[in-house]
Amino acid sequence: MAYVWQINMIDLGSETYVNGTILRNKPRSKYNAKSIIENLFQVILSYGNFAYKNRNIYLNINKIEYQLKTDKNGYFEVTVAENLTNDFYILNRKKKKMEIIQDYPAQFYQKQPIYEVISDIDDTLIHSNTVSLFKRLSTLLLKRAKKRRSVDATVELLQEFDKHQFRITYLSKSESNLFRLIYNIFKINNLPKGAMLLSPYLSFKRLILSKMDNFKIDHLKRLITKLPDKKFILLGDDTQQDIHIYTSIAQQFNAQIEKVYIRQTNAFINVADTIAWKELLDTGVTCQIIAFEDELKDEIDNFSTT
Repeated sequence: MAYVWQINMIDLGSETYVNGTILRNKPRSKYNAKSIIENLFQVILSYGNFAYKNRNIYLNINKIEYQLKTDKNGYFEVTVAENLTNDFYILNRKKKKMEIIQDYPAQFYQKQPIYEVISDIDDTLIHSNTVSLFKRLSTLLLKRAKKRRSVDATVELLQEFDKHQFRITYLSKSESNLFRLIYNIFKINNLPKGAMLLSPYLSFKRLILSKMDNFKIDHLKRLITKLPDKKFILLGDDTQQDIHIYTSIAQQFNAQIEKVYIRQTNAFINVADTIAWKELLDTGVTCQIIAFEDELKDEIDNFSTT
């Protein structure tokens, strides 16, 4: 058997972008651990599932069939010349319909406002301590979803965007292995629903060796290029590469980037961050640092909500 672990279908107008992950076995856990030990085992076991790798699959959308092939991580993606619809299913290599086991929306339609919001997750919306490998692993393994804290300022900002019908897409280097865990954290912290573009499902070996240098840039370029009439609001933080990635995107798509928000995770800004911030400002795009005490609810007033 094979199961659709995660799927995103994003409305691009006359086209639909589809990506997802297929697993050979059906994970048992719902990733809603009631103890630290249970959480530790759930996270570890999520890297032990087998991907449905290098296999032909078939996407049927609007009664049109597209043959695809999963990669070594069970991942697939395609942009099809079809309008987004509920009329779709996925077949395995034997042409048998696969069960979609995600308890999360799959279709994400365009909304009326001109603005699209793209947000990082770790340390932008959820405290993940990604700057330190030890702290990151401790947080991931030893803190249950119920105990994971959100970043109040950015979450409140996203909630305001969602209230005004801005479409939100989440773009994170977190592995698809953590999809259910992330979704549970989102539910507990009342984060708006949006497509979750996560890096491919990984085994322990690939987790250590994997490099996803162009992952975020590739997704950003695709969305911005395919939606030329939209303006984009980007949210990130200063712990990884968000400033550098958003600077590159702002340089290439300056007219479409409405604003960039960068959450400051430390009390003091180091020299490297100062240089990176100046490079972002030099693009001419409106930028804002989100400090600890910032209240951002009134930010919605800076955007047309029609």
